[in-house]
Amino acid sequence: MKFTDLLLALSCAFTLAADNPAVSSATANRKSVVVDDVRVFTATRHNSWQGKLTDGLGVSVLVPDRVPSPRIAALVTKRNAAAAAGDRALALDIECRIQAVYQEQHPLESASRRFEVWAGREASPTSVDPDVVIDTGRFLATAADYELGGPMWAVAFSQQDTVSWIYYSLDHGETWTKDGGFWTNPRQQLTPLGCVVGEVDSLFVYCFFIDPRGPGGDLTLARWDPRARTMQFSDLLAGPDTVTDFAVCRDYQGRNYWLYAVAANELGPANAVNDHLLRSTDYGLTWAQLRPLGYIRNPHMSAGSGSWMFLSFEIGPEYPGYYNVLASSWFWSPDSTWWESICNPDTFEVHDVVVAPAFTEPADSATLWVLYAYNRENSGDWNIKYRWTTASFTGWSDTLVLAGHPDYDEYFLDIRNYTFAGNAWMNACYITEGPSFRAVQRRHAHAATPTQWSDPLTINVTSAGTGSDVKP
Repeated sequence: MKFTDLLLALSCAFTLAADNPAVSSATANRKSVVVDDVRVFTATRHNSWQGKLTDGLGVSVLVPDRVPSPRIAALVTKRNAAAAAGDRALALDIECRIQAVYQEQHPLESASRRFEVWAGREASPTSVDPDVVIDTGRFLATAADYELGGPMWAVAFSQQDTVSWIYYSLDHGETWTKDGGFWTNPRQQLTPLGCVVGEVDSLFVYCFFIDPRGPGGDLTLARWDPRARTMQFSDLLAGPDTVTDFAVCRDYQGRNYWLYAVAANELGPANAVNDHLLRSTDYGLTWAQLRPLGYIRNPHMSAGSGSWMFLSFEIGPEYPGYYNVLASSWFWSPDSTWWESICNPDTFEVHDVVVAPAFTEPADSATLWVLYAYNRENSGDWNIKYRWTTASFTGWSDTLVLAGHPDYDEYFLDIRNYTFAGNAWMNACYITEGPSFRAVQRRHAHAATPTQWSDPLTINVTSAGTGSDVKP
């Protein structure tokens, strides 16, 4: 994959600084789809499920979990009592104590490796209208996020100097400044990348990557502090575990937010229990493995309002046409209620499954969208389809088409919500292989009318370079 210019257009995260658009208020009808298996896992029923598997196929990724220790069980009882009494602060404090027990009982390995850091600053590059050049060269991976009501941030791995550069914009992407960078010693390619940005006095720029110097690739975090001009490195998952892909996000509790990651091994057999769900409650300094998972391929993670979390993914070539969606009502705690939906539109290939809810209350009834690229009749013609439901999976819509041009492929997609309380808008970005150049398209919808998407807005005017690790 060749990529000549790192453009503003190449991140759905950057669309979120725009004003909220207006769409039709027509009401969309919701229909259930019988090929889904919706399973509900609770603290007392870890591996049982409620629902009906109508087609006899599909696979649950929620492999048998560890039996909670008496210490954790006692803390869970106290946490649930605090939550039931409306004492959210106490419930969160107890959850942190549960996290400490997980770290003690299931310690994660850490590796000692050398990194180099550049902490200088450069002048903002020249703005080119309408595409804004952030930097030039060949970039093999990009990721982006934004501060709530503040700057945009991007990280990109440059093949020319084997450095992951960190950039920021204070003016909605009009100009950009190179703020910092890091590289391995000896230098190695760091792909893919993930980026999460904190807020207020907990403002850190979290750059996630797979360090190839580990025996199977180690999932590693570079935490950049733009105020102190310092960077700290920590391992999420090191040692013999193979990590080939990952997804990361944060929740939106305010300055005391937590971080989440899922590490996937896509090289092993489909039925291997070799994927890991991780959480940090101390701004990325330490991590706990919450529970093992299986079958994860090409994951995508997002947060809703309150304590709700979501994960979508494919489950490998052994199950063509299938994708799964997981939801947790309490910060991915293994001892909370989980929902799992196993979706099987047909037997044709699906890819890049992404999920996000509207940031509305009550969180369990927020509108939830799932988008994916779809190989129409396995003909090589890629389109984008979607479905919608509520956060607790109370009835999925029919499968609908978001982008289905008969002559052009549409793929490499992302979806982002506005993480402001009560905001009901959703943004989707994807690539269209147009007649003259590869275009980045943006569309938006409202939770009240989840099937009423805006017309596509073409972001760029010159061809966009994309690949598996460079997406809109």
